[in-house]
Amino acid sequence: MDRFSAITEFLAAWNASRLLSSSIVFFVLILVFGILIIGGWLILGRGPRRRRRYQRALRLLEKGSWSEALEELGRIQSLGLLSQSWQARVRRVEGECYRLEGENALCEKRFEEALESLLKSARLLDKDEKEYRTRVIDATLAEIRRLFSLKTSTDGSISKLIHWVQQLQPPCPEASFWQALCHVREGQIDSALTSLEQSRSFNGQQVFDPSFYLGVLLFREGRITEALRHLSDANRLAPECPLVPWQLGMAMVAEGGKDSLAIRPLQKSLGANGLSAWNKSPRNFWKEALPDRDNSYVRRLAEDLPYVCPVLGGELSVMLGQGHLALAQAHYRGLGTIRSRPSCMRQYFKKVLQPCR
Repeated sequence: MDRFSAITEFLAAWNASRLLSSSIVFFVLILVFGILIIGGWLILGRGPRRRRRYQRALRLLEKGSWSEALEELGRIQSLGLLSQSWQARVRRVEGECYRLEGENALCEKRFEEALESLLKSARLLDKDEKEYRTRVIDATLAEIRRLFSLKTSTDGSISKLIHWVQQLQPPCPEASFWQALCHVREGQIDSALTSLEQSRSFNGQQVFDPSFYLGVLLFREGRITEALRHLSDANRLAPECPLVPWQLGMAMVAEGGKDSLAIRPLQKSLGANGLSAWNKSPRNFWKEALPDRDNSYVRRLAEDLPYVCPVLGGELSVMLGQGHLALAQAHYRGLGTIRSRPSCMRQYFKKVLQPCR
């Protein structure tokens, strides 16, 4: 009996051990299987894959690799429908990608591509499209000014940019103004006058240049009455600019019958505070003599780049000579009987022109 009991106890202990071992093995198998399932889901599941691609897109965006980041976003969207929160995340990163693309295109002067990308960014980020459009237009106008400064004759690239800006923002007074000066370079004065009139009509109550150049060109074309009207407008916009009384006085002398009225503006333009003030620094004339850049297209160019006026030229000494000649004519016509006395004439003109030197 003792032997039988021992065997029974042994079998019971053995069965208990087998049961425990089986339980442990089963638990281990369940654990391994669970780890495999969880690991497989972490590797192949849509959620984790979406999260990994999103984090990679963010890293690429930080590095400036916007095109690769957009590809990652495309892969995220291909994984299936997105929840509203995920749609918002993807939309935000996509907007930043297009913004970066637009900024790069703008730096490289690819203005049409820049505008397209920046407008996409504005829509995705719920921002004002007008702000981006204005930025692109301002950058394009700056490039137009740069090209105009570099070229001594009209270049096709300038005309293309001007035409594009005018289509993008009709009307664009500054674009019309530079188009007019391009026409002057080509010798197309009638077209230049038309473009200047368009520029003046769009923004003529604030910006000095269209009215002034209209007056100068009309004066050269012999249309003195019209020239005087536009030069008077320019004088109202920039009473301190020495170019205006210079041209205004010469136009009065050319018209005739206004010689006494022409003397004062000519003396003002030729005096120490007029054109003569830039005798020693003629290169600074166009960026100092004109109104501020908000009220002068030419000054916007001249403050950053060399400017040679296609209408008036670049020699200040020539302008001064023309002014002195007009002033002498005005005085000569008003001298009466003194004209017949050469010695008196020489003494008179020496006295009249002395303050203008």
